[in-house]
Amino acid sequence: MNWTGKMIYGMRGTSAENMAGLVTGSTRPCQMEGCKSNCVMVRWPDGRKTWPCSSGIAEEGDHLRISSK
Repeated sequence: MNWTGKMIYGMRGTSAENMAGLVTGSTRPCQMEGCKSNCVMVRWPDGRKTWPCSSGIAEEGDHLRISSK
């Protein structure tokens, strides 16, 4: 899983559905109990950084989308 530089969109059905961020390449272990996946850093247009878990990210053609875990 190397998503560095890929565009990622917010979850469908939310106000962020059409907002695109950029996966930076930084990762860290997921903090959710029992999860063995990694979280990836996403930088959004407003400068915020979030860390969605890779197990809750879906590939959609040439971009990614945050989905439910």
